[in-house]
Amino acid sequence: MSEVTPQSRGAHRVSAPVLRTLLEAAVAVIVPLLTGIISHKNGTPVFDVFQQIMLGFAVYTVMAVTRLSWSTAALVSIERRLESSRNLRRSIDRKLEEIRESYFAILERVDYDKNFPAQYFDRMISSLQDRLYNAATKEEVRVDELSFACTEIICTVVANRKNQTLRLVYPLSNKDFVFDTWSRGYYRTLVQLAATKQVAEVRRLFIYDSPEDLRQVNFKRLFDFHMRAPRFDCRLVSRADWVKLQRDLRIHEGADDFGVWGDLIVYRAVAAQPDHIEGIYSAQLRTVEQYKEFFDLGWRHGKTPDPCPDTVPMSLFELFEGTPPPAHLAPGEAAVWKQTSRFSRSRLDAVYSTPDLKTGETGNG
Repeated sequence: MSEVTPQSRGAHRVSAPVLRTLLEAAVAVIVPLLTGIISHKNGTPVFDVFQQIMLGFAVYTVMAVTRLSWSTAALVSIERRLESSRNLRRSIDRKLEEIRESYFAILERVDYDKNFPAQYFDRMISSLQDRLYNAATKEEVRVDELSFACTEIICTVVANRKNQTLRLVYPLSNKDFVFDTWSRGYYRTLVQLAATKQVAEVRRLFIYDSPEDLRQVNFKRLFDFHMRAPRFDCRLVSRADWVKLQRDLRIHEGADDFGVWGDLIVYRAVAAQPDHIEGIYSAQLRTVEQYKEFFDLGWRHGKTPDPCPDTVPMSLFELFEGTPPPAHLAPGEAAVWKQTSRFSRSRLDAVYSTPDLKTGETGNG
């Protein structure tokens, strides 16, 4: 196989405009020539030689103007993207300047060796520098942040790219996390993405350690929700089978708890707590494809939960009924939190009011 070199790429860039110009000239000659031949064959010559030449010029001019219009539109689009990039750069420059000024203000107050804020933020800035470098060179971001912030960012990114399938894995050995406070907002976001057709489907693989896991009331309610909610679906995979698949594909990190967000990014959990996550987001195409293959293999090997007799979509309030409010809220605030977090069945019906959902299409594959 011949190697593509910079010289060959340059030759291609040079030859393409030349070939396009020759093609336009050929069309400009062929069109009047065919017109003249056809008109003479019918015995009614329409064009003399001069008129045929002028017709050729006219055809060439129209093609040139059309090509110029396309090029101009492309240049305008490129300029808009560049302007957006320049605005973002200016915004980042302002933020960096503010960080610099604030840090120097901290340094001026106390000597560095006695200055806790200065030492703390010095370490933070160094860490940020390393993480930015890894993101730029490896397309990988290790997060140790509040769950809400990360989820909002990734959901916004996916929503801007239509028809993405979410592939999410959850180990049932983590019995408390999925029904804690954070999950209520997380599932509400997923439901809204599916209801507004901003994602094609939400698929969830549940990894269970023993058949006893599948008989727990909370988990059965979770399975029912995924089977009944439009554009949601789930499969059950035993831990033993999951480990075999992991070894076959040589997956070494985050095999128990990961999510593939469309074709865009894969998240591998390191640790998960109700209001805090630690993990790695990777946009490397090879990594995304590797975990997609892992998930899809598990999906084909998984089994469907026992069918639920109720086919009406389960509301989020029913799913998380009994979930306590955050511990830091006062009693009055907790009552408000319960009321505002209620996602009733009637409201769920209103969200899923599109014609295809009314006819019972669920998107479950």
